[in-house]
Amino acid sequence: MNIILKKFKKMTIRPHQEASMLVRLVADSAFNIFTDEQFRKSIDFDKEKQEEQDRIWNELAVTGLLFLLAFLDDYLKAGDSDRRPFWVEVKNEVISEFIKWLEELKIPDEFIKVWKKLIDLRLEEFKERREITFNTVEKEILDENDPEIRNA
Repeated sequence: MNIILKKFKKMTIRPHQEASMLVRLVADSAFNIFTDEQFRKSIDFDKEKQEEQDRIWNELAVTGLLFLLAFLDDYLKAGDSDRRPFWVEVKNEVISEFIKWLEELKIPDEFIKVWKKLIDLRLEEFKERREITFNTVEKEILDENDPEIRNA
């Protein structure tokens, strides 16, 4: 038993492997939402055309990726400094691992290009909105004239 534990301790997971695992977890979660009966009822999924159904799936998957990237950003700001280089690499590999996953699924190149454009577009939107949100929150917190903050 001791030999097995020693071998297990020597095993290392590379950042791209961790990123790949996280991407698959995110995609699985997005798919669970996508196939959820209550979710489909709430958006009248069956009444939508195939193109719109595909778009819904794409948006769920990309939103999950953005959530993962935001989580990693926040973790890197507050996380363990010894593991920081590992998690920086993981974060940097997330999008490329997602694209590799699409390729493994035999998604045609023309659609992978569309995925890349959607990811880039949503990343840009996320960065803009995140900056606006942080600036607004910071202003409100520092605004001592705000009675809600003063009385908190």
